[in-house]
Amino acid sequence: MSNIYTAIPKRKKDNPEMKAATLVRLSQYEQSPFLQSQEAICYATFYTGSPPISHLKTRVCEILALNPVLAGRISKRPITGLHLQIPQNDCINIADHFQVLESTLTHETNPLGPELPVLVPCNRIAVRTQAPLYKMAVLVNEAKGQFCVAIAISHMIVDGVNFYSLLSMLDKNQAASSLEFNFRQGKDDTLLKQSFKAVLPNLHQSMFEIMPTFGQPLQFAVSGLVQRMKAMPSILKGNEKWRRVDVPSKWIAEQKRHAIQNLGNTAPDGKPAFVSTNDVLVSWFLRRAGVTTGAMIINLRGKVDGLNENSAGNYMRLLTFQTGQFETPSAIREAISGNGKVLKACPALKRKDARIGFNAKFGIVSNVCALFRIVELPDCEFLEHHYTHRDADVLAGIPYCTVYMSAPGKICILTNVDAEFLPC
Repeated sequence: MSNIYTAIPKRKKDNPEMKAATLVRLSQYEQSPFLQSQEAICYATFYTGSPPISHLKTRVCEILALNPVLAGRISKRPITGLHLQIPQNDCINIADHFQVLESTLTHETNPLGPELPVLVPCNRIAVRTQAPLYKMAVLVNEAKGQFCVAIAISHMIVDGVNFYSLLSMLDKNQAASSLEFNFRQGKDDTLLKQSFKAVLPNLHQSMFEIMPTFGQPLQFAVSGLVQRMKAMPSILKGNEKWRRVDVPSKWIAEQKRHAIQNLGNTAPDGKPAFVSTNDVLVSWFLRRAGVTTGAMIINLRGKVDGLNENSAGNYMRLLTFQTGQFETPSAIREAISGNGKVLKACPALKRKDARIGFNAKFGIVSNVCALFRIVELPDCEFLEHHYTHRDADVLAGIPYCTVYMSAPGKICILTNVDAEFLPC
């Protein structure tokens, strides 16, 4: 995929600071209510030593020059919807995307509260205020001899794969490079949707179709609204809390051993039984959250023709599991890779069997462990890397879990489920 931009005539109401900007329309998926409701992707990486301010600032300048889309702003038009204003390189103001702040934050602090600034607001606010979509802050704690590199990027223009690619460009041993932002008119929505359904027949482009339990769009909308209404008392009381928990490696190993034993050491296809860490954690979380339908975020790169690691955009979709399909790690493994097909999962339930309305509850799991890599900076030492959650209203009332690596061999989860990490 190449960098192809479809220019659209600008209006007087478009951001006047974006001089000589190219205006492009976002894709159908990027304009969806689901994606607009998401907060920015934000990770904080901690180091000891003196922060290499000059190195980081120079890299941010290089990244923006090679990827001017990141310096854009999103605006909304009455008929055609959301558009991205992409500035020319000589119009990019580095102060909008890079800052250095004093901080008391350390790697031992839970960087979820007010200590970590909101660099990029959630998508719906970014659209309303035309806020920057990519921003880095270096938070310096001189008393502890530590600093934190916090990076936030709007989820409307990139996904987790792109985030980690951009993060790795800060490494002293790697050069900045350009991603393939393929902003053709409509971003080939129809072609992509056909490709998704051909390769992944149980995956759908529309957010309203990804939960077969809820059936029709209205039923899904009502179910989601009811779920949030049930959780509203705890949200208003401030009890909607996010917590980070280290995953015990011994517990993971024990769960894998039990799952393989239950399979008789041989999978249904006759091959040696296998259960991944992801299978264990997805099964654990969906059972712990008590959902009727679970969803796992997957990366489509390498599964759809034309998509690769350098393809920039939201090429992630949700694979759904019904009750009974996530009761054990081996059940998750069968749903993901049964019969050798990619993501052979969850047949849509018959309408009369669908659990909808007041009894429905769904949860989402995301796993980015495979994307982790240590970013080496000049004259300092890596400590830990953490995913953060900033907007308490985003996903409020909906069980959500992100699995990530905080350091080599160290798995963490960030979740809003009110439960300690114990076997269940």
